[in-house]
Amino acid sequence: MGGYGTPCSGEIEFWQVMRSSAREIVTQLRLIAKALEAANSRRSGPYDLRVGDIVAWKDPEGGASDGWKVVRTPPWPDPQGVVAIQQDDGTAAECFCHELTLVVPGGAK
Repeated sequence: MGGYGTPCSGEIEFWQVMRSSAREIVTQLRLIAKALEAANSRRSGPYDLRVGDIVAWKDPEGGASDGWKVVRTPPWPDPQGVVAIQQDDGTAAECFCHELTLVVPGGAK
């Protein structure tokens, strides 16, 4: 720093370069976030359920009901894969992927 708190030309150049670098980093992070969001929103098929999805369950032993939230999924999309589901009141069940219909991706309401 020059006399009396005035930055010298070298300091000004340094901070101009830093500001430019910071802007580029922010731009790159935004692009990465957008790409990740797009990748996460893609589904590979009707059995690609994710934790947090809201589903309707067609129970082979007793009708259908909706309002279930996915709490555990199989490691890959599989119609015979077992999914753990739960309702807001704490009722829980395990069922096969093919018994579920996606209502709201990601549990958004």
